[in-house]
Amino acid sequence: MIEKRIERVDNIPLILHWLLKMRINEIVDSVFSPHGNWQGLSYGKLAVIFLTYIVHSLNHHLSGVESWVSIDNLF
Repeated sequence: MIEKRIERVDNIPLILHWLLKMRINEIVDSVFSPHGNWQGLSYGKLAVIFLTYIVHSLNHHLSGVESWVSIDNLF
């Protein structure tokens, strides 16, 4: 039997509102310019969508570091 899951969607508009209010899209677009053949959304709009996904999914933790990378190997 397929398990049904209810997801809240009310925080997505709130996240979008705050990212747009912080002018993330304008900041990213002022720093990065797309290639001449680029079609579609601007880099700023893509960044807002990606950040919305990250914050909404609550999966913005740092990934684990490889075992060969340690502070002991740096010094």
